[in-house]
Amino acid sequence: MSDQTPANQDIRARAADGADNLLDNCVNLSAGQTVLVVKEDAELGYYDSLAPQIVEERARTRGATVFSLTTPRIRGPDDVPELVRTSVAQADHTIFFNRIGDQMRFRGLPGRGTITMSYALDAHSLGSAFCTAPHRLMSDVLGVLQSEIDNNPEWHITCPLGTEIYGTTPAGEHVAAENDFRLSLFPVTVFRPIPAAQMSGKIVLSRWVN
Repeated sequence: MSDQTPANQDIRARAADGADNLLDNCVNLSAGQTVLVVKEDAELGYYDSLAPQIVEERARTRGATVFSLTTPRIRGPDDVPELVRTSVAQADHTIFFNRIGDQMRFRGLPGRGTITMSYALDAHSLGSAFCTAPHRLMSDVLGVLQSEIDNNPEWHITCPLGTEIYGTTPAGEHVAAENDFRLSLFPVTVFRPIPAAQMSGKIVLSRWVN
């Protein structure tokens, strides 16, 4: 199917909105800055090639200088190519469309620039409501929710099917989790995991696939 068909043009237009949200409200890109896009080989079947391409195009319209790298799949955080490390250290902003970013979110990477891990796996997801909702607003909403969780160490979850779970989360657990991530996540994801050591009760599963 031609890239110029109405369907593909619509996908590109929506994805461009997501890219703008990423660059303006998450990365905070300014003209004259450098952007490094670390991509994963699309043949691995995890990320497509179009989503990072659109982000690169939108970054250039803002007057940014864009560099990109494509890497094979790595075995783990100790297997990050040296070229990626040195390139990240030199960039004002790094955006990962690559599972390396996910591997390194607890380790950190060199340099003083921003580092963002994109969970938009393809152009469709980049143009979805999840990625086009204002990133700063969603960050604020997540902050309010996380504050509520942190300030209410006792919790209780129920559902009409019969789920009934109680738990407590010691305050120290929240403090320890504050600095877990060493990079920004796009789009805004869920709140930090709640420790399950003090959890008890019953979870009812419905419509599951075995």
